Amino acid sequence: MTVLVMGDNVFVHGGLLPNHVSYGLERINEEVRDWIGGSRENLSRNIGRGRNSVVWLRKYSNELAANCDCLMLERALGMIPGAKRMIMGHTIQEGGINGVCGNKAIRIDVGMSRGCINGLPEVLEIDRNSNLRVLTSNPLYREKIEASRGTSNRNGLGLLLPEHRPGASRSSGMTSFNGVRWQ
Repeated sequence: MTVLVMGDNVFVHGGLLPNHVSYGLERINEEVRDWIGGSRENLSRNIGRGRNSVVWLRKYSNELAANCDCLMLERALGMIPGAKRMIMGHTIQEGGINGVCGNKAIRIDVGMSRGCINGLPEVLEIDRNSNLRVLTSNPLYREKIEASRGTSNRNGLGLLLPEHRPGASRSSGMTSFNGVRWQ
């Protein structure tokens, strides 16, 4: 699958523009499947080639949130029934998994490969109520949140991080902030 809609989440490698949605998500998936399987010679520029293709798009992934095209994102999401957020990889986020555009764009590429930036592992957890939380092994996030909240609770699994991160947690036991406990 190149594009997967699950509940109110849209998963895609680079991102979707309104013209991609108009082209058809199933059509995109079929064409990529056929191309990978060898029954299709090449992919449309819209899908696999060029800076505005489904695979290479970066309009919602700039490290500076102000440089992300939130209006375009809202238009694309509005064309997909029930979609509330787009979850994408492709562009390494050196600060870890994060969200922009009111957490409608969740960027999950942390560059874990040694061939990239050898980033620390992180996981985006989506619960059955579509709430998000980031599981991270990065101790810098723990120190940053403890400093900003004036707390030092080191016995926990589930450290909630600042709002620019969609509810994040650090693995190592159990912790609570503002009455929310994670196990």
